[in-house]
Amino acid sequence: MGTLAARLNVRVAVLYTYVSGRAELVRLAAQRAAGNAAYPEDRGQSWQDFAMRYAEANHRVVLNGQMVSVMLDGDLSPAAKVDSSEHWVEVMLGYGFTAQEALTLLGTINIIVLGGAVVNGYVGAISKDEAEYRDLVRASVTCRPAEDLPHLANHVEAYVESSVSIWRPALDLLFKSIEDQRKRDEPNNRI
Repeated sequence: MGTLAARLNVRVAVLYTYVSGRAELVRLAAQRAAGNAAYPEDRGQSWQDFAMRYAEANHRVVLNGQMVSVMLDGDLSPAAKVDSSEHWVEVMLGYGFTAQEALTLLGTINIIVLGGAVVNGYVGAISKDEAEYRDLVRASVTCRPAEDLPHLANHVEAYVESSVSIWRPALDLLFKSIEDQRKRDEPNNRI
């Protein structure tokens, strides 16, 4: 609070007239970040491209250092996402999704993105960058006798790749699966 007060050129006591402390300040900042996210507009791109841009916007919001802890503490109001969720459904209806399908997809994207952000936070907490983390993961396998870890020893690089945030490839796989299902569900005989 002292650092913030100095940056704003006010006394700490002045800050406490607006917020009860650091926790409330972090919660308010997280709510503002969630509400002000730069979500994509529908510009006629594929639904997959729109969905990926939406996921990237969510990822940027969640990567905010305090966002996950604010969410886990229950201090982020659902109201922060209502407008962006309404926009999401409206756009996805234009791509032929039902509202229920759009909301299910949105929830799935949010789960994948949040998981990716948690992994990114973990990686950052134990190493200075992703390359160093990859080296730590690789070393944790290669320092052991291959017979102790026969599957990981034979697939070290795949294990290294699976240990970092792979939310984009996971979404690509999800989108491909949805698109394949939508093609199968299309009527074969259109007039």
